Amino acid sequence: MGNLVTILDQPNMTRRSGAKRKKLVIIASIVGLVILLTVLFTTSNQRLSLKQFGVPHDSIIYSEDAGQDYEENINGSGSGNGSGSKFQSTDEIEDLENEAKEHNRGDVKEDLRKWKQQKMDQELQKGSTSGSKSGSTTGKSGSGSGNSAGKSGTGSVAGADTGSSTTNKNGRKKPLPISDEVPSIEQQKDVPKTKKLKPFQKGSNKIEEEEDEYPISKNPNGFLGDIDELDPDEKEIVGDIYDKSSTSADRQIVEIPEGIPPPGQKFDKVSIDVVEYPSGSIPSDFYRIKIKPFNFRIYSHNIKNGADKKLNPGEEIWATRFRMIAASIKFNCQFNCVVALQEAYKFQLNDILKELNRYEEPNTWSYYGVGRIDGKVLGEHVPIIYKTTEFELIYGDSFWLNEVNPRVSTVGWDSAYPKIASYVTLKHKDSENYINVFNTHYDSNGDVAKIQASKLIMEKMDTINEWPSFLVGDLNAESNHKAYKFIIQSYNDVAKLATPFNTYGHERSSVTGFEGEVLLNGGRNIDYIFAPSYTTKVDDKPVCDTIEPNTASNKISLRLQSWGMLHSKFNGKYMSNHRPLVAEFSMGGKC
Repeated sequence: MGNLVTILDQPNMTRRSGAKRKKLVIIASIVGLVILLTVLFTTSNQRLSLKQFGVPHDSIIYSEDAGQDYEENINGSGSGNGSGSKFQSTDEIEDLENEAKEHNRGDVKEDLRKWKQQKMDQELQKGSTSGSKSGSTTGKSGSGSGNSAGKSGTGSVAGADTGSSTTNKNGRKKPLPISDEVPSIEQQKDVPKTKKLKPFQKGSNKIEEEEDEYPISKNPNGFLGDIDELDPDEKEIVGDIYDKSSTSADRQIVEIPEGIPPPGQKFDKVSIDVVEYPSGSIPSDFYRIKIKPFNFRIYSHNIKNGADKKLNPGEEIWATRFRMIAASIKFNCQFNCVVALQEAYKFQLNDILKELNRYEEPNTWSYYGVGRIDGKVLGEHVPIIYKTTEFELIYGDSFWLNEVNPRVSTVGWDSAYPKIASYVTLKHKDSENYINVFNTHYDSNGDVAKIQASKLIMEKMDTINEWPSFLVGDLNAESNHKAYKFIIQSYNDVAKLATPFNTYGHERSSVTGFEGEVLLNGGRNIDYIFAPSYTTKVDDKPVCDTIEPNTASNKISLRLQSWGMLHSKFNGKYMSNHRPLVAEFSMGGKC
């Protein structure tokens, strides 16, 4: 200050310069005062905010070593005559409630107080029986008189559980510890959820809230909340997923699902009566038939039979898989779609149809198909599914793949099991066009059976009617097999008609396995959709036949609009060990 006076009194300083310096001193003083008031106001607000929520401001630790102090508090670092509870006192809990009631939060805090009181009584009872022990403690136990392994202090400690000092080393009150015991399911239902407060974080001026004061993260009983709050669809899904009897890889099937033959039982041969084909009711004079525009899809998928008692590695339970399968069908078959499935037991077919019809009018989705064992419900089906609002079933039939009598359930050639083919004639209601769809699943081993089965099916397809016929299914044979080569003499593999611009999905391997093991070995294409030989690519021009101008092939324009081998794995789960195939066609008139 002496220097400042000397400078101001120097004769060479002008009066104007002195006035300027005085002004700077005044401004600096004002700024300092504003900063001081701001700090005081912030601290006051913090304490007021805590009080508003019913928490005494001096129960929160603000020091930088707050975490260490709190750890000492709940771990019992201190010495004392151990008879007590890790809760501090009933009076402090009541004080907490009084603070809450003053700010209109009494209803919530009252329930909280009752629960804490109950827990405190339990701890007091424990402490009274175990607090008589004395000695030095280390770690979490800190009962009796003596020095603990950490900082020493006096206070009340829980005899054999935890110890607690009422103040920390800075003289401030320590926060009331919360029991780390997980409440039972009944307690969780009875005690309402409340808000709890986190201590101030360094550099923060507000309190953060957390849901659920009582700790349920351990959740030993898998509590999912009140099931009554779920809608029926959600309850059904939860019931399937958490059915412990069905989640084991070695699950035992107590009640045999519909369509699965009882183990070890032998079956007599059965036959299916021939139903006369309604040839007279199906238009065949293509000279007079006017073909109306008609777009439709064919969707094919081997869904993997669900009869195995032991799941394959990576295979999900059927309750998980069938919803994924049905969801794929619904998403990819919105309009004018015919679905062909392989390896479907009756109970699997029932589940899929139930899902497809969930938000539809009853029986909107229907099917034709029979079991390969009894010609009714037993054994694998190769069903054809369609919407009754779009298609009318004109005819449906099935036959076995054997050299003796296709009307009898006999194993054919070198096949290991009886195999079957099902087919339908459908009339599209809007356009009045007809299509025939054949569905089959060849034996996995018998090479002769595969070739002869192809010949048998081709004969049936050639004699049914002149409207377009399609063959779909799992041939268990790649494109170099004679069974495949025989079919493409008369029909087109639609995958070969696809262009780079109308292809979707995978190019290789209709089989994956449930862990992708087939893909690791290079993959296999054994699932197909075959269409009439006059089916063209999307960019081909129609060709007219002048020699036989009134045939279906000369009057019907059939194009492959798009082709896809779809994905079968979502969220780390395979819906099947095969991928779905889908082909979209357009039908119209020509020539």
